[in-house]
Amino acid sequence: MRQVWMGNDRCTLDGVPFEYGRANYANLITTAERVWVLKPGTFFDQYDLFLRGSQPQRLLELGIFQGGSALLLADRWDKARMAALDIKPENPAVIEHARRFHFDDRLSFHYGVSQDDEARVLAVIDAKLNGSPDMVIDDASHYYSHSRRSFEIVFPRLAAGGLYVIEDWAWAHWDGWQTPGGQLWEHPALTNLVFELCMLAGSSRNLVSEIHVSRPYVIVRKHCGVMPGPFRLDEHIVNRGQKLVPI
Repeated sequence: MRQVWMGNDRCTLDGVPFEYGRANYANLITTAERVWVLKPGTFFDQYDLFLRGSQPQRLLELGIFQGGSALLLADRWDKARMAALDIKPENPAVIEHARRFHFDDRLSFHYGVSQDDEARVLAVIDAKLNGSPDMVIDDASHYYSHSRRSFEIVFPRLAAGGLYVIEDWAWAHWDGWQTPGGQLWEHPALTNLVFELCMLAGSSRNLVSEIHVSRPYVIVRKHCGVMPGPFRLDEHIVNRGQKLVPI
C-alpha cells in the first residue's frame, strides 16, 4: 500500500495529496495537484478490519464524486479489478490520476451513468467485472428510491458470499440534517432500505447470510450465487401482509 496518512483528514499517494472534504461539495474538484475524497482515513481502516485481511477481487463502486475513494481503494486492494460509475460528467483529472498511479489496467470510470439505469449498470458489470462482482459499494445519491433500485439490479449478480455495502445510510438521523428544507429533507430516509434488507434476511434462508450495521455503513453478505433476474424486494419479503410505513 502506497498511501501515507497524516492524521485522519489527509494522505498522499505517490506524493499526490488527498484531502477529506466535509462540506461545500460543489466546490470540491479534483485537479492534477489535489484529489478530494469524502471518507476519512478511519473509514478505510474499518473496511480492512471487517474484511480481516482479505480483499475483493471484483469491486463495483456506485458513486465516483471526485475519484478519491476509488483511487485509494485501488491502492489498498491491489489485486482487485474495479469499476466505478456516476451520473456526473467526466472529470479528466480523475482518469489521469488513475493512469499516473498505474491503476488504469484494472480501474475503470464510467461517467454519465445513473445508479438506477439497469441496462447501463449491467453492461459495466459484464464488460469490466466478468458479469459478477464480489463486492459492491453504494456511495452514490443516497436517495432511498435510487439505492433500492440499485440493490435490485446488482444483488442478483453478486457472487456467493459477496458483500453489498451501503454507505452513509444514517443521514436522516445525523444532527446536522434535521433542519426543514435542507438537503434530502423531502426524501424518505435511506434507513427504510436497511429495514427492508433486515426483513429480506428474515424472510429467506437462501438470499442473505449476514447483515452488519454500523454508523458508517450497512453490509449485506449474500448467501447464494448469481440469480436469474428480474429481482424485486417486495416479492421476497414476507411480512404477514403488512406494509412498511416509510419514515
